[in-house]
Amino acid sequence: MFEINYRIIIDESYWKTMNLEQIEKEGGIEGFFQLNLHSADYGYNHNRELGEGEEGFEIISTW
Repeated sequence: MFEINYRIIIDESYWKTMNLEQIEKEGGIEGFFQLNLHSADYGYNHNRELGEGEEGFEIISTW
């Protein structure tokens, strides 16, 4: 059994104004991404509120 957890951290109004090429130049969309395969976790995800200045730990597009 497996489970995929993710949370994309973005300023939605900022990213909505861009096309794919502009997003790639900015460095990608960051967030949290975690795979759970047979009770082994890979990556990191949490559902708590983000702290002041906290950003995602993984670049979603590299997964």
